[in-house]
Amino acid sequence: MAEALKIDLDEIRQADSMEFPEAVYYAALCYVRAGIPVLPLEPDEKKLPSGGGINYMSATTKEATIKKWFGPEGKYRDFNIGIGCGTEGGVMALDIDAKPVSGTTGLKELAKITAKEGELPNGPKQRTPSGGFHCLYRWQDNAASSSNKVANGIDTRGGTSDRCTGHIVAYPSKVNGKAYYWEDGGDIPEMPEWLSISLGRPWQEKAKEQAPKQDVPVHQINRMLSVLDPDNLSYEDWVKVGMALKSVCGEDGLEIWDEWSRHGSRRKNGECTIRWKTFNEEGQVGLGTLLFLAKEAGWRPLPGDVQSGNIGAEVEEKVLQFNKEYALLRMGKSVLIATFHKKYGVEFLGMQGFYDITMPRKVLVPTKTGMGERQLADLWMAHEQRREYRNIGVYPMDDQESDTLNMWTGWGATPDANKSCDRYLLHIRDVICAGNKELSDWVLDWMADAVQDPRDIKGTCIVLRGVEGCGKGAFADTFGRLFGKHYTHLIDSERLTGRFNSFLDANIIVYADEVLWPGDRKAANILKGLVTEKRITIEQKGVDSITIDNMNRVMIASNEAWIVPAGPQSRRWLVLNVSPAMAKNKAYFDSMFAELDNGGMGALLYLLMNRKIKSNLRQAPVTSGLIEQRQMSHNHDSLLHFMAEASMKGGFESSDCEAKMGDDSRWPSKLLTFELYSEYMAWSKDRSVSTYDRLTLTMFMTSVEAFGFKVDGKITSVPEEKHLFAEIRKRQGVENNSH
Repeated sequence: MAEALKIDLDEIRQADSMEFPEAVYYAALCYVRAGIPVLPLEPDEKKLPSGGGINYMSATTKEATIKKWFGPEGKYRDFNIGIGCGTEGGVMALDIDAKPVSGTTGLKELAKITAKEGELPNGPKQRTPSGGFHCLYRWQDNAASSSNKVANGIDTRGGTSDRCTGHIVAYPSKVNGKAYYWEDGGDIPEMPEWLSISLGRPWQEKAKEQAPKQDVPVHQINRMLSVLDPDNLSYEDWVKVGMALKSVCGEDGLEIWDEWSRHGSRRKNGECTIRWKTFNEEGQVGLGTLLFLAKEAGWRPLPGDVQSGNIGAEVEEKVLQFNKEYALLRMGKSVLIATFHKKYGVEFLGMQGFYDITMPRKVLVPTKTGMGERQLADLWMAHEQRREYRNIGVYPMDDQESDTLNMWTGWGATPDANKSCDRYLLHIRDVICAGNKELSDWVLDWMADAVQDPRDIKGTCIVLRGVEGCGKGAFADTFGRLFGKHYTHLIDSERLTGRFNSFLDANIIVYADEVLWPGDRKAANILKGLVTEKRITIEQKGVDSITIDNMNRVMIASNEAWIVPAGPQSRRWLVLNVSPAMAKNKAYFDSMFAELDNGGMGALLYLLMNRKIKSNLRQAPVTSGLIEQRQMSHNHDSLLHFMAEASMKGGFESSDCEAKMGDDSRWPSKLLTFELYSEYMAWSKDRSVSTYDRLTLTMFMTSVEAFGFKVDGKITSVPEEKHLFAEIRKRQGVENNSH
């Protein structure tokens, strides 16, 4: 269970003495530790950050996410902070404005209300830079965002039971240089009665004829609760126990829930009473939920125990059981069904496939003509407790948002500080990096980053070039296996270039083993996209395509001379010429694998989890191997060679549009675009340039501009001779600072 919602003034005011970025980070931790959802806001503004994917679904109470947002290396360091309003167990805010609205102010209107209804409940009160203030209350069903609905100048910030749809700016944020601050703290109280009435009270709209309570003996309820540990349940499940008890026992259930909750160390005094008032006795959370949770914890019914109570409870229990097998995934316009397997992890079905598989599973329910069978899948789809997500991803730290399905299945080893992986580390330094410790440190940092911060790809790739049997695979496969089911060893280029790529949806490490030839432009572009793109589209046969965060770190190995299409300024490739010193040395590799099998994998994982990363991983070191790849790549750059020859001979065969009599020897200024392209194609044919390396007219028009040409329809302006020569030398990419 979460801590009680509160603002501890003594604790949070310690941020007063801190620099702004650290104060925001500290305050954010205080909020989430008290169960209050937090969001980043634009610096010196009230709005959510533009770009970066932050929305109200991002509101979090997870410390790991706060560190990534506001910590020393946080993405939103120096940003303002907001409190997300809404969700079951969350908060709503009353926003009192001091600025004039329709001839009055929120402060004046509130004074009229409190003169009639009494003072506001004691609780957290935050002063705003404009002179108004915010009051925090516990969220309940009708606590939605509104403007001037309560009164002119009085707004509310709230949401729905499963998401925030509003926010307030929170201390120590500043807007126009002026700060927010908490005047009062304490436990966050329930909304005042007059505010609930102003917003409407839908939870009190009861059915005309209430269904009879399910007659379940108290001793059975106590036996079911005895197997449930309040501290082991999520806050959501703890609340559901209370909702179920209200449905089954009516008002008598509060005492049962409160007494059982006392067995948990995280329960706060008064928490049950506050939550109880918001529960709906006629909701779909009832005996079925209690039966399901108890059975999952090991409870077994005795003869005479009530096991269903009524059809509704039976359906409820079956729905929760169904949730262990399936979940609905809604991403944009795509609707999928996630299926869960211990062996295979998460897989996806289209809606038709889902209904086909579950068709035999039926439940007896009342119909107009008596009892009849309904597909369980239909009942599950219509039930409010249906398991549902709006995003997927791999989160080894379990720091995903509540609406995101975490596809992480676990590490491939158990971290162990007491075992050794020294032979493997020496293999990286002496063989993979050919004795270069600086490169070895960069490689280890790259590996550690994949373990410590897997969701932020750095856009660089390790390329291993060496003879067969030198140890490329021993290095790459060992590292990949640390990631368990989140590792893919590619040995077939068709798997990489094929239309269906669902194997990448939960992948972190890709080892492309002898599958890439730079002349295969399609494979090369796909692999480059995996290295650098932040988002990738996943397509599975028979299922809608979805776009997800790209977490793939790529390693490439080959025996060939030319492996990657490296441009003249490329820094994404760490190209390592692997030492052949231990090639096919069975004793060497046997001893290394024996160490890895005897706890070395756990030692390696522990080392990478705790390594301090110092390298700039967004740029790979320039190695002699990279320079060789650049040179081989520009050997296939037909346009570069065409321009180099033109520069050396002092011009082009095409006629200068602005040439005058006697100007034959001067450097041209303007050429006919198609004549220039025709000259390039004739040159390509004379030198037997392969069809693959020849450019189409469209590609040619785009590519020449990189050399300084300006294409304007039929006419192309030519750069000065010295500028073209300088660009050619630059694109040849010869550097002296190589490893």
